[in-house]
Amino acid sequence: VARATIRRTGSLRDASTARRESGEEIAVPAAPETVGDAKLLMGIAFYSQKRPEQARSWFSRARGHASTREEADVWLRYIDRELESG
Repeated sequence: VARATIRRTGSLRDASTARRESGEEIAVPAAPETVGDAKLLMGIAFYSQKRPEQARSWFSRARGHASTREEADVWLRYIDRELESG
């Protein structure tokens, strides 16, 4: 069973270095700083609830913001690999 520990960090940028593999820590910022950050947080929330399709939708929305595009792409690639491996 995959399990992740969630910790709060000072900013969303800190979350970009978090590992998303089973049993490893996922960093979550204390509060969103921009609309793009809020959309990333929605994606992270849905992912942590094991709802990858909904998470993918929010990460796709976060791609629409220059400040969160790179992090959203990381999450989208990760979810796509996870969905492909079944």
